[in-house]
Amino acid sequence: MLALALSFEDNIDQLTFAIDGEIAVELCDQIRPHVFITDSLLPKMSGADVARHCRSVNPEVRVISFSGMEIKSGDWPDEVVPKGDPDALDKLKRAIQDVSQKESEAGA
Repeated sequence: MLALALSFEDNIDQLTFAIDGEIAVELCDQIRPHVFITDSLLPKMSGADVARHCRSVNPEVRVISFSGMEIKSGDWPDEVVPKGDPDALDKLKRAIQDVSQKESEAGA
């Protein structure tokens, strides 16, 4: 559902999904995402460990926790969007838009 909703956003060039933490690490190495959205509980590796790895490869990556677990911003994610939040999709879109805007400003 989330993937479908985000696929219609103009400022998203590529959506890539991983079914577990190990695959997410491989994808971070291959595509070096600008935004990384993860649950804290992933099979084979935690979202926090995957986020730390992604940051070691790409320190500029923006990490968003989209989880049912209670997590504080700044602990490992840049932003926390709780599952079940009625504004979750809008918050995720804004976070992606913020990254896109910063990249546009940096390139200008």
